[in-house]
Amino acid sequence: MTAASEWMTMIQTGNGLEIRLTGDWTIDNADRIGTSIAALTSAPTGDTVIDAAPIDRMDTAGAWMVEKIRRRLTMPDLAAEITGLQPNHQVLVDRLNTLTGEPAPEPARYSALSLVAEQTGRATIYALREGGDLPNFLGLATITSGRTAISPRRFRMTAFVYHLQQVGLNALPIAGLLSFLIGVVLAYQGADQLRQFGAEIFTANLLGI
Repeated sequence: MTAASEWMTMIQTGNGLEIRLTGDWTIDNADRIGTSIAALTSAPTGDTVIDAAPIDRMDTAGAWMVEKIRRRLTMPDLAAEITGLQPNHQVLVDRLNTLTGEPAPEPARYSALSLVAEQTGRATIYALREGGDLPNFLGLATITSGRTAISPRRFRMTAFVYHLQQVGLNALPIAGLLSFLIGVVLAYQGADQLRQFGAEIFTANLLGI
């Protein structure tokens, strides 16, 4: 049994259904192609093969419609596969699957012991990398400071003032907020303890220290 439209030809085969796509699968033809897609039904038995080799032109909209056919005809017990895509068309379909969240494979299951070992290994590797980066940073800062002392012209006053503003002046609001919140906690905790000795009056002194 064969059914045809301007952009697709459907052939009922002994192994399932073959859909051959032709013409320009672009946004200009999206409405009419969409009407044809809406009338599609999956093969009663067997899988579906979508032959996209005869497609002349394809843009992102066309790639989505081809992928829409595959998803529409994919059933729990029936598969639909796209074949024959030209390399430039394959790139569009692959990128579309990435952006639209094509379901990822089922992650492998691990035992609790293997998960603990994995997390311990990751933490160890991270600590070793950090331990290696700190001496590197210290050495780089020491060498740079030495070069600057030998040749003061290397000192970049503009960059120095900029970073001084970023880590100093611009950090005052968040530092002040944190100090206030921590002070509130310490005041409540300190007052509760000092109340046992009748020394609540020293809460401010404690907080200052």
